[in-house]
Amino acid sequence: MLGASKEGGGDAGELIERRQNTLQVLKENLKRAQKRMKKNADLKRSERSFKEGDWVYIKLQPYRQVSIAGHPNSKLNPKYYGPYEILEKVGEVAYRLNLPPGSSIHPVFHVSQLKHRCGENTVSSPMLLVVGPDGEVRIEPQAILTKRMIKIKNIKLDRDNWPDGRPKQGHLQEAARDKRYQLFVELCMKQQISVLLIAHHADDQAELLVLRLSLNSGVMGLAGMPFVSQLFPQGISPNQGVLLVRPMLEFSKGDIYKVVYYLEICQGSNLEWVEDPTNKSMLFARNRIRSSLTNLSSSVFWSEVQNLISACRLTRSYIDKICQELISQSVTISEFGYATIDLEKLKPSEIDDLCLSHYLTALVQFIAQRHRPVRGRSSRLLVEYTRGIPCKNFLTVAGCNLSPEPGSKGRKIVVSFSVNLLDSSNNDASTHYNCLSGFQFEGTKLCTEVRDIIREQNLCSNIVIGDKAKIPFLNAKNPTDILTEAKKLNLVGDFTLRNLSFLELDEQKRFCSSKETNNDTSVLHRRTFKGALRVHLKPGHACHFLGRFLVTYGANDSAINRNASHFCQFCEASGEREVTIRHMVDADWLFLRRVSSSCNIEKVSMDAGTSNQLEFEFSDYMVHSAAKALKALRLIPASARRALPVVVDDQDLLLSVPSVGFSCCPCINVVADFRPRVPLGGGHNSYL
Repeated sequence: MLGASKEGGGDAGELIERRQNTLQVLKENLKRAQKRMKKNADLKRSERSFKEGDWVYIKLQPYRQVSIAGHPNSKLNPKYYGPYEILEKVGEVAYRLNLPPGSSIHPVFHVSQLKHRCGENTVSSPMLLVVGPDGEVRIEPQAILTKRMIKIKNIKLDRDNWPDGRPKQGHLQEAARDKRYQLFVELCMKQQISVLLIAHHADDQAELLVLRLSLNSGVMGLAGMPFVSQLFPQGISPNQGVLLVRPMLEFSKGDIYKVVYYLEICQGSNLEWVEDPTNKSMLFARNRIRSSLTNLSSSVFWSEVQNLISACRLTRSYIDKICQELISQSVTISEFGYATIDLEKLKPSEIDDLCLSHYLTALVQFIAQRHRPVRGRSSRLLVEYTRGIPCKNFLTVAGCNLSPEPGSKGRKIVVSFSVNLLDSSNNDASTHYNCLSGFQFEGTKLCTEVRDIIREQNLCSNIVIGDKAKIPFLNAKNPTDILTEAKKLNLVGDFTLRNLSFLELDEQKRFCSSKETNNDTSVLHRRTFKGALRVHLKPGHACHFLGRFLVTYGANDSAINRNASHFCQFCEASGEREVTIRHMVDADWLFLRRVSSSCNIEKVSMDAGTSNQLEFEFSDYMVHSAAKALKALRLIPASARRALPVVVDDQDLLLSVPSVGFSCCPCINVVADFRPRVPLGGGHNSYL
């Protein structure tokens, strides 16, 4: 046994010796490799040393400085800035420079960032990096990191800019958000994606609550962002839009960070966490609120804020349900683009102000295809007007005309689109399509998927909402009433109530004194009268006129063959003639009356607004078509008639009123269907 032990000890010593020899060889190889690398690196190194009084340039790359870019291509941006005088040497490898006052950049630089000025006739670039209001230099290494991450993940990067110029101060974040959603929807429609998930979380809801408290929003606004909402593309689509789902609204930002770090997503993929630098800018109200909320680390505060938001969401869901029922009972939508409210079925005097206001807002938004809801004085005018039974007056508000329906004795109200404030320079009012290149509107699989999801959501919400007695805040008039009632219901305590009130007042003061807020809140919705909006249309094309009527235009060759005896100037150029779409004016009505009263073919000299007089024939076909159209137009309220699309030529002579079947020639094939971009109610929303 003793001999065996010695033999085993000898084997172990041998193993240790071989191991040490191997390690020694590895160390020598590493030293040899390091020397080789150092030798190659030293070939590219240059000894730099400066003395006081020398003038040097500052190297700022690889950071890309967009704030002072003089070229659209960032590669052409300056690499060096200066020259600047050296004041003193700091340590072994750093120097202090005499930078311009107000540069807000630390004046000490490493020697590798400096380049000696040679000669006296050198180009000077004294302008340094712009420093933002948050005190940080406006550089964008984050953009570079993001681009690298996208390349590694093989993700396509879509970028966009502002073709009409940067949005006005105070509306930048809102415009950017709308732009992002527009790009998301377009991409989803293109890729046949029916559901889009985004990462809004509970902290975002809390920030939005404080922001809307400071804006004096009611319970509808304090409900925050819905769990599920429906987005629609700019143009008409065969699908029912895209469902936008926010699955993380119940989780805080801290919870999300914990999960990310636990899964080691960034570390496992060798990626770095990227934070948008604008999130720290105090120029934006949401960032200021976020900074203030960060200091309130009390778990009780955050829990009670979420309780308040949940109560507001329940109230909004109840109001949405009531409005859907009221709309189905009392509203009739006409194929000519207007709505009729039956006041006897609605019984507005028995409806809460909040429900009635939301009901009217949804209807006005639908008729005008208006993105933002009606608020403030406009909302109060709508409620007061509807409760005035019998209705005798006229009201124009939020892009709509409200008037009593003829013959109803004030028991019905007509809601029609107002054309009085249309801007003829608005090129985005209508979307064009090419009928010859896959233009179609039949339903798709996505349409069925979205419809099934919405049906299930509605069934679940009907079960959760319950009866009216359990719904809070129905009689609250302002945020103060909501917070007071929330305190009585033990949704929030004194500490939470005091801090919410403080944050609300603090942000209101900032709104009053800062440039971010424009006192005229209608600046985004105002349209100046510049004449009738006109859209030019070529044969084989269609347009979604004002987001309301789908107008398609094509030559009717079969009609030309059947009416060989009929031939006019339009027939001669029907295959290539461009027409103009605009809304109906009083002159069109008078023209139709004049045509319908003509019994025989006659030549009429008409002034087209030029020095030349044109001769136009009233054929039998045109007379009969005008008489038929007038009969249909008399049944349409006058305010709704003015919003109908009509077809005119380059001399503004009426060619067709497709909604009522008028056409000056059988070869004109123009069809107009009322197809609003956004459905009544604004699409599906779920707050539960």
